[in-house]
Amino acid sequence: EGSSFNYHFDHCILKTEITTENSHYSDIIKNPSDITVDGELHNPIFEDIENYDYQLFDQSVAKDAGSSALTDELLNFLTNTNDIEDNTRTDGAPDIGAYELN
Repeated sequence: EGSSFNYHFDHCILKTEITTENSHYSDIIKNPSDITVDGELHNPIFEDIENYDYQLFDQSVAKDAGSSALTDELLNFLTNTNDIEDNTRTDGAPDIGAYELN
């Protein structure tokens, strides 16, 4: 027997080939393309994935793409919503991901 579960992706970046045009997805960035920075192609999200630097770069599509409402809601369960390096996410719209670009 198969089983099912409920899920909802909200303010996320997804790399997927499946359709995201239904109630399981809200405000997502799907399959972002490389962008040109100073004449060179650059990953649309991270600083330098070839060297395992997954911090956001200053023109990242993830910058300010999070939800301040979701961040505020997390404060009901957590003492803070700081990023992985203890940077605050209080500058308006938070960034998507583990790192907050300051």
